[in-house]
Amino acid sequence: MASQRGAPGAEISHRHRTTTNHGGRYAEMPDMYALDDDFSDRPGDAGCFLEAPMTGARALSPVLACVLASALALAGPAIAKVVDGVDFPDRVDVAGVSLTRNGIGARTALFMRFYLAALYVEKVGTDAGALLAPERPRQVRLAIVKEVTRQRFQDAAREGFEKNTPSPSASLIERENRFLALMPGLVPGDALTFSYEPGIGTRIEGNKVKSIVIPGKDFADALMSIWMGPHPVDDDLKAGLLGKASL
Repeated sequence: MASQRGAPGAEISHRHRTTTNHGGRYAEMPDMYALDDDFSDRPGDAGCFLEAPMTGARALSPVLACVLASALALAGPAIAKVVDGVDFPDRVDVAGVSLTRNGIGARTALFMRFYLAALYVEKVGTDAGALLAPERPRQVRLAIVKEVTRQRFQDAAREGFEKNTPSPSASLIERENRFLALMPGLVPGDALTFSYEPGIGTRIEGNKVKSIVIPGKDFADALMSIWMGPHPVDDDLKAGLLGKASL
């Protein structure tokens, strides 16, 4: 059955405020998806370090010290890359699968960075289609470094959906609506993770979003296309996620 689409300019109601449906693709978002008011912060990733080798009779040889340090690094927690004071670990675990950081990019507008994003996949690469096609776990992490209003985030996500999934099913539109209704306003220090778990869906978590799963690989692909599709929200951000540019 054909999906119910709102007319251009139709009002989309939320619990606390009203936004405008610019593209006519998204019908009214039900209050059941509205944000809760009580949120709790989540601790960040902890780092680690190695002490300098001992001196004197018990000192290790330089070669042995190097070997030991390398072994300890491999056995220990994932080492983070720090960008603008934000730690992005080299590896994360999704659905019991170890994923490797593919790249980090920044969402920039008017010469200002609004958020940083990192992509994690099983096998690193530079082709978005090849990275996203397999029915395998993947994750995108966002770290907010400048305030992003709820309206701004929703408008950008809505535009990304429309440009990169031009012929969605009614079911996909409903799940996109659900996602848009979940997104809060964000300030520096806030974080979001989008983890695709095959057979389950996209798990959305953050310090301002209670954990929720939106099913379907089609939704996971539509969501990732916002940043890595043919018409991404930011070309430089896409290049960073694909490892073609570095911060």
